Amino acid sequence: MAFFDVAIHRILEHEGGYTDNPNDAGNWTGGVVGKGQLKGTRYGISAGSYPNVDIKHLTLDEASKIYYRDYWQKNKLNELDNALAFQVFDAAIQHGSKNAVKFLQKIVGATADGIIGNQTLSRVHDYSQDKLAILYVKERMNFYTSLSKSNWTNFGLGWMRRMATNIGYLNEDI
Repeated sequence: MAFFDVAIHRILEHEGGYTDNPNDAGNWTGGVVGKGQLKGTRYGISAGSYPNVDIKHLTLDEASKIYYRDYWQKNKLNELDNALAFQVFDAAIQHGSKNAVKFLQKIVGATADGIIGNQTLSRVHDYSQDKLAILYVKERMNFYTSLSKSNWTNFGLGWMRRMATNIGYLNEDI
């Protein structure tokens, strides 16, 4: 679990405190702006993904346990190189686990089912891990820039700052 501790620290640099921006679909329990209750996001744990969690009072320890169980373990991130594992982890938080895994599967030519299984892992290990991490960041940036103008206007600058920080992590030895 050692690299997970590094990864969660990095995530919290992006996902700090509580927010309840009504223009952010993730802050609504229905996952769509104006649908359900506006409960917000704390530590990156959103009402859209966890409608039954008391987001406003969520503790860091509770958020870390959710991240480890529902993102890290579920997506077998311990079986990936650290640089790639972090990028997939961050994408899972931003785009949902299935989408994050599909980005990876698209790059390596595996069946895009959103589940990391033996085929995906085999294909991942056929690549230079450094190159694969860079291709993964590129895939995410392409995804961000394909989103609607209103989403880009509201959140694009923050997304690109996040990606710039994530690119910086590619050079760190862990």
